[in-house]
Amino acid sequence: MRRHSATLLLGLLAATACATSRFDQHFEAQRYEAAIRLFEADPELQQQERALFRAAVAYALPGSPVHDPARAREMLERFLTRYPDSPRRAEASRMLALLRQVEQLERRVAQRTAEAEARRSELDTLRSRLESLERRLQQQTGEADLLRQVVRRLEADLRQEEERLRALREELRRLKEIDLKPATPDTLRSPPPDTTPPNPGARPDSTPPADPRTG
Repeated sequence: MRRHSATLLLGLLAATACATSRFDQHFEAQRYEAAIRLFEADPELQQQERALFRAAVAYALPGSPVHDPARAREMLERFLTRYPDSPRRAEASRMLALLRQVEQLERRVAQRTAEAEARRSELDTLRSRLESLERRLQQQTGEADLLRQVVRRLEADLRQEEERLRALREELRRLKEIDLKPATPDTLRSPPPDTTPPNPGARPDSTPPADPRTG
């Protein structure tokens, strides 16, 4: 679109080539900055049909050092209002339409750019949140692994304690069976008689003799 506009404007330059003033000389030599400086400083020049049209072209050209699409549109609208029967009317109308299309495209580009920047910012935020979640997940995974190791160790200790407890219970059961076992008939019999032979020097009666002093 910009290339087509520049081609059209250069064609307009060739069609309006008829230098009669310093402004025209600067314009046709493509010294647009100097031409515009003269135009803006001379109210009489601003009232001339050709000068107004050429100033609009100088502002409209993309490569011009005074490129100002808004100022170009303003001058072209003024030109079309002041000189409705000008032979340059068709060219001015086409140039104004092109500038308006460029303006619309630039607005759309700016809007799309802003939307893309907003999405890029949102994406960066989401990436940052994702990285934070991943770091937290890794930390929690490490904590979970540590907890699993602790649980396994506690489970092993519990199994050992249960084995010890079962052994103690078994030992207690056995002790109770021994202590509470009822007496058998053999344990109730009289003790066997003493078969030890008597001592020849011993008195048959183990009763001590009476004291002769006692009557």
